[in-house]
Amino acid sequence: MITLTGTCRICHTPDEIVVPEAHYEAWRNGALIQIAMPDLTPGQREFVISQTCDACFTKLFGEDD
Repeated sequence: MITLTGTCRICHTPDEIVVPEAHYEAWRNGALIQIAMPDLTPGQREFVISQTCDACFTKLFGEDD
């Protein structure tokens, strides 16, 4: 397991996400994040991709339809 840490680039709220190292490596090697990290929520996956927390992402782009 590895811990991914970061701070939201919008609101500066810190976050930590724990994922299996093999899942992280699969994503880094080109797998789609939803395939590589299926146990994460969409908000957690977005944070890994863009360091934007779920609340800020929703404010910027609205809710999913």
